[in-house]
Amino acid sequence: MSSQKKVKRTKTQGDEKNTSNSAASVQVPVVDSFLLEEEEAEKGDAVQELNMFKNNCIKIREHAKEILKLKKTKESEEELTKHRILASILFTDLKKLNRLDKHRCKNARDAVNEVKQKVDNLHLQLQNLMYEVIHLQKEVTKCLEFRSKDEEIDLVPEEEFFSEAPEAITKPLMLVQEENTKEKHRLTLARLEWELEQRKRLAEKLKETENMKQIYQQEIEKKKECLDNLKPRLKTILEATEPLHEELGIPLQATQPHHKGTEFLPRPLYVLYVQAFAYKEVYDKQLEVKMEGNVEEARALQTTTQENTEEDSGESDQEDVPRVKHRRRPSAKGTESVPPPKKVLTRHPLTVRIVVPTSDGAALVLQFSFLTVLHIVTVKVKLTQLHTTGGIAASEILKQDTLLKYLFPEDSGEILPNPANLYQLRKEGIEDIHQIIEEAGYPYHWVQRVAGLEFLFVPNYVHSHMTPKINTSTSSSHMDQTIKAIRSRLSARLSLYKLLLSLEQLNVPVLPEIAAFYPPKVIAKLKEWSKIPWSDIKEKEDCVELLELGVISEEWMSFRTVVERGSATLWALVLVPPNYPERASLFLLSLDWKQLRTSRTDKALQELEYEINTSVVNFIPQKVRYNLLACQLHHLLAGFDVYLETDPDATEGPKEFSQGKIFLRIARGRDRRRPYKYVAKLGLFTHR
Repeated sequence: MSSQKKVKRTKTQGDEKNTSNSAASVQVPVVDSFLLEEEEAEKGDAVQELNMFKNNCIKIREHAKEILKLKKTKESEEELTKHRILASILFTDLKKLNRLDKHRCKNARDAVNEVKQKVDNLHLQLQNLMYEVIHLQKEVTKCLEFRSKDEEIDLVPEEEFFSEAPEAITKPLMLVQEENTKEKHRLTLARLEWELEQRKRLAEKLKETENMKQIYQQEIEKKKECLDNLKPRLKTILEATEPLHEELGIPLQATQPHHKGTEFLPRPLYVLYVQAFAYKEVYDKQLEVKMEGNVEEARALQTTTQENTEEDSGESDQEDVPRVKHRRRPSAKGTESVPPPKKVLTRHPLTVRIVVPTSDGAALVLQFSFLTVLHIVTVKVKLTQLHTTGGIAASEILKQDTLLKYLFPEDSGEILPNPANLYQLRKEGIEDIHQIIEEAGYPYHWVQRVAGLEFLFVPNYVHSHMTPKINTSTSSSHMDQTIKAIRSRLSARLSLYKLLLSLEQLNVPVLPEIAAFYPPKVIAKLKEWSKIPWSDIKEKEDCVELLELGVISEEWMSFRTVVERGSATLWALVLVPPNYPERASLFLLSLDWKQLRTSRTDKALQELEYEINTSVVNFIPQKVRYNLLACQLHHLLAGFDVYLETDPDATEGPKEFSQGKIFLRIARGRDRRRPYKYVAKLGLFTHR
């Protein structure tokens, strides 16, 4: 590099004098001062030059003191000039030492850059070798897993082949067997040929069978169409005969299929009973539907109601005053009809009981009641025949008051379905709906739909005697999806119950359905899993913001888990929604390692939190949806290992967490994102 510098040419004083005389000029040899100084810097001793620099500085100070002293005393100028010259020479030496130091620093930088370039080349070669190793491993795996097509065919045994195949195929092979028992290739080809011929025959037979199946299906469709056409005709006949039944005082229910005593059920419970029984007969034979209660009390109540209706009707016929005045007439009878407090919650003596069994022997019992004053249907839920094995946190999810909450969106069971009920309850001094829930059960909106109730609300005209419309088509259209939703919720809660029992034993189950999505070796361990009350977390900053945004509510179940690896401790607040797994659980993370970190202060921890709450939910198949919380916990453990093994601080000083996983790149992008995505086929982690 020194050869590329400009050459500094020097001229002597004699050259300057003789420039005018070109004939007598003498050429001065060219001197590359930079090259000389570079050579001197390479050969010189830095320590010796440092000592020389210090000595020169000391001498310059001494000359400066002498010069100052001579100026004050005003002594001889010769001595003053002498000190000035010596000091100037020392300054020149300092400049030279400075240039030598610059040359030496430049050489050091060049040497460092050269070594860094070699390291970069070696690292690039290492990356290339790793890619080649991965490629070779894939090729080796393909070779080991290669199977020929004939190996997949389940051929008939040789004895059966020789006994059933025609002689044209078997006779030459029998001669071959007698002459040479080692020749198996021709035997295999012959067996494959016979297999092909058999499969062609079976294919023809299958085609004929499918044609017959299609003919039968067409006949079935015609019969179904005929039956569907009969349904509106029967409905028309039933509607035409309804006035006749009312005139004769015969209940309309008595003309429909029912069991003994069901004619005394109130109309909503009767509709629910008939639709549930029909669903059982057609779709679900395991469903249990029955009527319970005192039939005699129901008969007496029905008789009293009919008599009151006839009496009111007779009185209204005798009245000649306008209808508005009839409503306002003050009478003792009208005063007695106002229900006293608590009577507004009166239930009908008969109830409908539906039992939904599960595959593991447990059963969900639904007890439906009808409130005669409020004209709504309520349900009480009970889970029976479940053999619990303890677990404080796990038992919370099977409680009656949370088991069917939010079975459908925005249906918590704590909002009255009939707006008129608000005025009825306030009139009787009842302000809390939980009083209804404790005595009669939850008035879910889906309960009203399966009972065929449709509520009509007219503003500014709400009275206690307003009754809703009952539509059997509403019950029929909602029965199927309601039973399916109840079964799905029950299966989800039982799966969650088993998972929480395992987590309380500090064991994250590795289910076969999700094992392929995560690495086989995870070093981080679960150290704690416990339930915490909502009052302990609702004041936290993260939870306050989520509550204000409406993301979570106080009906969510709250747990705390602790994950450890070495000196690092990860805390996770786990919030499980009541409609899990339709909605995923929410994880809020904080880490204690070298310092306290949260997802607000640590970008990598925030990225891990996003992976658990969002990315896991997106790539998990629907068939393992019941195990969504287990998937999130596996992702938390594996992601915690990735977080610690890819931490940039781990490159300085002794490394606490050894790299036990393969990463294509440790970080990517300006925000240095971590490789949390696991590629199961390659066995490595990469970025999303």
